Amino acid sequence: MSRDRRRSTTSPRPIRLGLGPNLAQFSLLVAVNALVGGMVGQQQTVLPLLASGEFRLTGYTFIFTYVAAFGITKAAANYFAGTWSDRFGRKPVLLVGWLFAIPVPLMLIAAPNWWWVVAANVLLGINQGLTWSTTVVMKIDLVGPARRGLAMGLNEAAGYGAVAVSSLMAGYLADQYGLRPAPFLLGLAYTALALLLSGVEPPWIEWRPRSGHLKDRGDGGALFTVARLVVDRREVVDRRMQSVRVEPADPFGGLPLDLGSA
Repeated sequence: MSRDRRRSTTSPRPIRLGLGPNLAQFSLLVAVNALVGGMVGQQQTVLPLLASGEFRLTGYTFIFTYVAAFGITKAAANYFAGTWSDRFGRKPVLLVGWLFAIPVPLMLIAAPNWWWVVAANVLLGINQGLTWSTTVVMKIDLVGPARRGLAMGLNEAAGYGAVAVSSLMAGYLADQYGLRPAPFLLGLAYTALALLLSGVEPPWIEWRPRSGHLKDRGDGGALFTVARLVVDRREVVDRRMQSVRVEPADPFGGLPLDLGSA
């Protein structure tokens, strides 16, 4: 009885949007996106050397094949990432994207011919499209529309900064230990760490696609309804329109007419 009374009198803690209140979750997503960029960086320095040194490929054909495979699949994954994250939730799409990354370094290490490299980049494109896009959306969910520019900037800086650093590290490993497998072990480490971080659940703010809510899973009752904001705004507009009385126009310009005396 007392427990029910406590539940009824306790108001849910409201979700606070912004970088400060959600710094832990936001920082976690920045780290995850840095690992997304690292997956690209681990191969950028090594693949041209691998093509010419081990597969004896010359010209720009090898560059076109793996870049085209990566770009086309990434574009398609970017397109579906938003739809799927609204339908199935942000975190499931993020985790599925990282599952596609698991075979990539293994295929690059074991590749007997160049087409294995192309196939690995198809999987990498799916990984990049799903994970990069989803982390962007999740960051905007956390900070709100007013700070979405900051969220995007930090996301891109972390991702492309990691591409550069990872390319440098992969080049060093290739110089010290050979083209395979050492540089691609970075990819295995990135994937394992990203799956761990993506699966971590602090009081996590997660999109609920069917209800249109951001729900704090640590608090249970705290809801932020994005769809409700739109409805509320429409209701305000409707009330304002209803408060304005529009008189019908007088086609005779207000002239006194006595139709009965005609």
